[in-house]
Amino acid sequence: FLEDKKTRHIIFQAYSSEAAELAALLRKKLGENVSIYNVSHVSSSQLKYHFEIEMIKVVNEQIESGIINRRASVKPGGADFLSKCNENLIYNCGPALVHRAPEMASEFVFIPLENLFRKNLYTNLIAAVNSKHQMPIKMINTPSFISDILDISKVEIVPFLNREDMFSTLAGAQVVLNGSFAECQPMIHLESIACGTPCLTGVLGLPVLRDLPLTRLTEVAAPDNSRLMTERLDEVLDIRKNDAQKLRSMISEYEAKALDLSLNSYKQLLDLT
Repeated sequence: FLEDKKTRHIIFQAYSSEAAELAALLRKKLGENVSIYNVSHVSSSQLKYHFEIEMIKVVNEQIESGIINRRASVKPGGADFLSKCNENLIYNCGPALVHRAPEMASEFVFIPLENLFRKNLYTNLIAAVNSKHQMPIKMINTPSFISDILDISKVEIVPFLNREDMFSTLAGAQVVLNGSFAECQPMIHLESIACGTPCLTGVLGLPVLRDLPLTRLTEVAAPDNSRLMTERLDEVLDIRKNDAQKLRSMISEYEAKALDLSLNSYKQLLDLT
């Protein structure tokens, strides 16, 4: 198939043992007719997991042996701990979707976070519970034991969402909360924007994008501060209620700029400029 399509560039997003085996087979089969790349999605906080260090070592070895041509990262500063890494940041872009936020979104906020320390599920929930707008809250994971100290009567734990249902939920929400402690470029953030829905995050530190109005509105400097997150959530909901067109314009501007940055960063990685 790859030969029939005259494929010249293959990009592995993230990495695994299976990906390493496939890359080696592709190099053996296709030789120098194809260039193989790895784009890392690892932040330095994830290096506590030995798997991540092992995969970094595997990519290092495959670059040395000529299996992989080049590595890049979606994390600002990723080259500081990823040897043999292209200094130019790779920008993610969201999917092209038919799901877009309706003129009047449903009255709920959505928290699609795992119940892991890094994901900061509880702070996002507390922020939503204390919002002055008092909207229903949809979540995909159960916040263990929090009902012992907090009224979560407005919380609905939704069942497993397939891809289409997830996009429909993102499009239907007033706001998505994804204020985690450590991220690179979270796909749920880009998917929310692709659905026309604002998404709160921690500070992602992405050059160019950090200066856009939507970024200044939705990035929370201290995601472990539930009161600060509540204030930012209420600000977004106020704008959505009182000047929805302004918010749509912010989202469209961000989406267009992210796409342009993404295309240019991949062109640079693949030497297509």
